[in-house]
Amino acid sequence: MIIVHHLNQSRSDRIVWLLEELGLPYEMRTYLRNAAGLADADYRALHPMGTSPILTDGDLTLVETGGIIEYVLDRYGDGRLVPPRGTREYALYLQWIHFAEGGAAFSILTEAILAVASAGRDKPNPFLRVWRDRNERMMPWLNDELGRRAYFCGDAFTAADIAMAYDVSMFERFIPRPLADFPNIVSYRDKVFARPAYVKTMQRLYPQGRPATWKG
Repeated sequence: MIIVHHLNQSRSDRIVWLLEELGLPYEMRTYLRNAAGLADADYRALHPMGTSPILTDGDLTLVETGGIIEYVLDRYGDGRLVPPRGTREYALYLQWIHFAEGGAAFSILTEAILAVASAGRDKPNPFLRVWRDRNERMMPWLNDELGRRAYFCGDAFTAADIAMAYDVSMFERFIPRPLADFPNIVSYRDKVFARPAYVKTMQRLYPQGRPATWKG
């Protein structure tokens, strides 16, 4: 049985969304953050990294979003949510499934962290401009890509969209620049977040409504 160890307000949202899209049976165990916004000892005891998401399947414990997504699809997906190998769409899928964490999420969170660290200082952290510039290149690129295709990999929704859509919402939460400047991204966000599996995921994870201060 697949078990998603869900740390509230975290990246594990994407794994629950994936399982709901696939219609797979799973158990969800929820762990709440402490007063400092960090995972508690019970969650950190699951894995040396103590990061989110964490998935167990029998005696196997996995961390890292992209790896978990690929494992679930390889073992249980039966070809769903992945373009056929050897196609252009599959090449784009590989790019986006890895860029979601290694490029987009890292860049967004680094800017956000450096901005907080620079608040109230006479001189901001010199690296803040580097990461702000990176995001200012990234968002128009994403907007252009979504102007060419319905989804990140083509005309069909894939698991890469689950990964990338989360980064879109992360940008909205943490970066003080309007997403409205990128109309193709806004249209894409509204489309994917209206999917029944996403709506069900949010209802299950946050029955009282997602906090306004939701952390990534």
